[in-house]
Amino acid sequence: MSRAIFIIVCLTLISCETQHIARTNPLFFLKNQKEVISRVNSNNPNYKWLDLKANIGVQSKSRNINLKIRIVNKKDSLIWFSARGPLGIELFSGNINPQTISFIDRVNKTYFDQPYSYIKQIVNTDLSFYKIQEIIAANPRILEMKYKFKFGEKGVHLISKKERFFITNEYEIQEVVWIDNGQRIELKFEERHPPQNFPKKIELKIENQESFSLNINVSSVKFTKPKKLFFKIPDSYVEI
Repeated sequence: MSRAIFIIVCLTLISCETQHIARTNPLFFLKNQKEVISRVNSNNPNYKWLDLKANIGVQSKSRNINLKIRIVNKKDSLIWFSARGPLGIELFSGNINPQTISFIDRVNKTYFDQPYSYIKQIVNTDLSFYKIQEIIAANPRILEMKYKFKFGEKGVHLISKKERFFITNEYEIQEVVWIDNGQRIELKFEERHPPQNFPKKIELKIENQESFSLNINVSSVKFTKPKKLFFKIPDSYVEI
């Protein structure tokens, strides 16, 4: 009888320890960086259209703004957005593609239509169309292969000179830092949920001469083609 009890206790302890390892650090079982990166990238949504609605807070040295925003992304082709105030009135809207950026200010009845490079004057940093798309879709790609790995209880840090990623034990990107020419972009995703694995909260912080941050609370996200997008510059508006 005592021998049977001893065997049962041993099996129970082994089972519990195995479950503990699997729960706290499944990344331990992957052999190399390539496997980790491939697994993380495969978790990202594969989409043609993304239609996102959110409440967004913008904080900078000079102002704090809270808006309701809708963003539609046709992958690799178009980013359309429209922001509304507390009363539901559209304040501004815009179209971005890899070549141009257009913006309508409904409050001041002005607009601009510029080459994509103009975005550097807006946010004071170089953000490619595809980088903005990755931020909106919450799926920054891990492209490099030469990272320093630092394991922790809740996940793993991938560290290089220009990029830093924190990956959870569920193979989800939770934090990203991009560093280039003295500028720092921090990105954080919280409360990811299946089936799309999309976060409820997105935080973006850009540190440069005119630092600012965005807090995005996602209310809905669809990976379907929208029924209609409207963007037209009124003839009476003044170009700036």
